[in-house]
Amino acid sequence: MLSIELPVATGVRIEAFDVSGRRIAEPLLRSMSAGRTSVSCNLPFESPGMYVLRAITGRGESVTRRVVVVR
Repeated sequence: MLSIELPVATGVRIEAFDVSGRRIAEPLLRSMSAGRTSVSCNLPFESPGMYVLRAITGRGESVTRRVVVVR
């Protein structure tokens, strides 16, 4: 789950990468309204490790979060 706060309604693209920088999922494109929201992504984390989630708004702003998957 990725929490995002937007000042205005805009489109958001969410991408997921492994630590080597390889994209592990197709970008999720979604329109979002202004305010704080949580985005649930069903991402294919293949193995335990650290992954990077990046959300990019239609205005060019980005939010990056590191996720550690433990199994």
